[in-house]
Amino acid sequence: MKRAAILALACLNAVLLLALVFSSGTPRALGQGYVPWDYLIVTAQQPGSNSQTVYVIDLVKGSLAGLGFDQGKKVLYPLGEPRNLRSDFRGGAR
Repeated sequence: MKRAAILALACLNAVLLLALVFSSGTPRALGQGYVPWDYLIVTAQQPGSNSQTVYVIDLVKGSLAGLGFDQGKKVLYPLGEPRNLRSDFRGGAR
């Protein structure tokens, strides 16, 4: 009886080890693939107001988005539409 229990546990361990080896390959969902240095974030204080401004530059897409943060209300809000910096610097937007 004792020998059968040890053999059963050894087989179970082997099956679990094989399941672990075959399931630990490359992950199936790698996310968006963004890395921390894809973005540049600059903060600024709006003079005479209780709001902070956060500018987010996407270095891969070449876009700039402005966000305001009202500290009193604890609300984050967009400041207009994101800008395409590549076309802006080429003179595309006037």
